[in-house]
Parts: sequence; structure tokens; C-alpha cells
Amino acid sequence: MEPGFGGQLFIAEVLDKVRPARSLVETGHLNLLLELDGGINADTIEQAAEAGVDCFVAGSAVYSATDPAQAVARLHRQVEARPERSA
Repeated sequence: MEPGFGGQLFIAEVLDKVRPARSLVETGHLNLLLELDGGINADTIEQAAEAGVDCFVAGSAVYSATDPAQAVARLHRQVEARPERSA
């Protein structure tokens, strides 16, 4: 994606980079949070969470919503409803 421009599409191929990083975190080789910015919305947040993302930047999904607070709450519910990752 082009940095600095909101509303861009989610690039699912980036999840192939997240998964190995998540594995390193789970084995104790890294101590960090994985954040993903770009195309995060109600259709993509669960894929990102499944890949191991901890923090999500959902600019357009929130700020273009009629009720931004409700949009954030919905995204939170989608991630919280997912089963815990196993180590």
C-alpha cells in the first residue's frame, strides 16, 4: 500500500509475513506486539487476528462510519470473539 493515504485495500499477502513473526513471538525469541495498518475493516480484521496481529489500525473503517464509536466496538467484538491463540 502507499503510506499516508487512507482508504486503500487490504493486502492479504502481508499475512504471510505476520505468521512467522508471530511464531517468533510465541517461542520467546521476540517480545513485541504485531500491528497492521492498511485495509483493516469488518471484512479483514478476523483474518489479521488469525494470522497473529495484536494491534489494528482501522482509519477509514472507523472515520467513514456513521457512528465511529459503534464501528470500533464492532471491530473489538470481532477480535474478542475469536478463540485464544495456542502457543
